Amino acid sequence: MSSATNPANTMYPSVIPKLNLGKFGPASIQWLLIALLVLSFADGLVSGFYEARHAVSPLWWDAIALLSTVAIMLSWYHQDSNLRHYQRHIVLNIVILGAAVIGIPYYLIKSRENGKKLIAIGWLIAYTGLFFLISIGGEGIALALAS
Repeated sequence: MSSATNPANTMYPSVIPKLNLGKFGPASIQWLLIALLVLSFADGLVSGFYEARHAVSPLWWDAIALLSTVAIMLSWYHQDSNLRHYQRHIVLNIVILGAAVIGIPYYLIKSRENGKKLIAIGWLIAYTGLFFLISIGGEGIALALAS
């Protein structure tokens, strides 16, 4: 049965556009990773905006950015662990929430099959670098526009 005639596709149309980045999991996980990068860019823009005015970004923005980051990270963890049939533990949930720098690499090592653990850590390092570069880029754009 083709996807056009599949009743499940007509009953529940996908609101998430398809991406062709199969290496990074299903589209829902890919969009979460993209959302985190967009949030990083927005946070950089806000930081640069206030830095150009020699002010501190407002507490409400910091709270929204922090809570959004945590929500996206936990959504990614939940979806990725479901995809890999990994049994989540309450302690790991807390570590990912409170100390992601320890919890996420630990989860990646425990949830990936042999031969793919170091690759997952490498992608984590690359993604983290991209996250910070995008934030710095957003800040730089805001500073450049302010001058």
